[in-house]
Amino acid sequence: MKKHFSTDSATTGLLSRLLGGSNAGPVKAVDGVSFDLLENETLGVVGESGCGKSTMGKSLLRLIEPTSGDIRYDGESLTDLSDREMRDRRQHLQLIFQDPGSSLNPRMKVKHLLREPLTNFRSLSREEQERQIDELLQRVDLPTTVKDRYPHELSGGQQQRVVIARAIALDPEVIVADEPVTGLDVSVQSNILSTLADIQDELDLSLLFIAHDLAVIRHISDRVMVLYLGHIAELGDSEAVFANPQHPYTRMLKQSIPRSHPEQEKDEVGADTGEPPSPSNPPSGCPFHPRCPAYIGDVCEQEYPEEVELADGRSVACHHFEDGDEPVPEGRDLGGSETDTDGSPAVDPSADGAASVADVPDVAEGNVDG
Repeated sequence: MKKHFSTDSATTGLLSRLLGGSNAGPVKAVDGVSFDLLENETLGVVGESGCGKSTMGKSLLRLIEPTSGDIRYDGESLTDLSDREMRDRRQHLQLIFQDPGSSLNPRMKVKHLLREPLTNFRSLSREEQERQIDELLQRVDLPTTVKDRYPHELSGGQQQRVVIARAIALDPEVIVADEPVTGLDVSVQSNILSTLADIQDELDLSLLFIAHDLAVIRHISDRVMVLYLGHIAELGDSEAVFANPQHPYTRMLKQSIPRSHPEQEKDEVGADTGEPPSPSNPPSGCPFHPRCPAYIGDVCEQEYPEEVELADGRSVACHHFEDGDEPVPEGRDLGGSETDTDGSPAVDPSADGAASVADVPDVAEGNVDG
């Protein structure tokens, strides 16, 4: 699937000229992603701001129309459906918006916000609607008294719970959660994640979970998709990806996770982080090559790497790999040499001039983690 935004309109054209990008092409927000979302699975999506996470999620639900590609749900192509047919399918495909405050109508009380999907898609009496509204609030751990309040009278966490309650009102099968815990206190994040996990078990939901927080993604996801400039860099089992990332970009993201102790050393190869390129003028070849510490020459600049499946089942888009390759062991760079925890080449004691164990002065034993 692809989603490109044109820069030819009057508004975007003026903005492009003001930013000095009058010759820029279309913004390639999502530039060819292909994946499966399995039943009752949580697929985490992570990447830097502007990599196409939210655009991909909204395109999957056709809230914005994809430029090309096919979106299939339960064997049916959603891209071929009319607006009326797509409206009927949306009761099974829901979205939790990134900003709960702006996604709730400020003029409607909570009970009216929750009644709206029931009125549009269910033939229920007013008493049955009231009963279901109370049940929805209880499922997201909100008191029923909340239903008579307006959104501005609720905290950020309560607003997000109302958004979740509205998303599950029609018992959907797929939910796209677009950064549902961003901006919330850590304790509130934990409660929201627990609520989502309980609801997923109850409804057998498939969840596409978009977030910036790698710790949250690792905690909640069965598999992880790493996006870079609208492309999938790495996709695989959550624990495998976080324990031993293979793509240089995934390694850079893992390196950016704050360490729990100031003396704990980084365990990944360093990278020239810098700013990601513009999606309207992406680099040729591999889009990550200007920032890549594992750059290997012209092939990186001239050819886009195809996704290949490694022996452990994950897919990686990098010129260092071919189909069926074993993952590079933790502690080795992609060139095959060992690295120290700071990313520098490890000393080979057998090499000429290298220090032997006998040459190293005695040191006091200590905990490497500090």
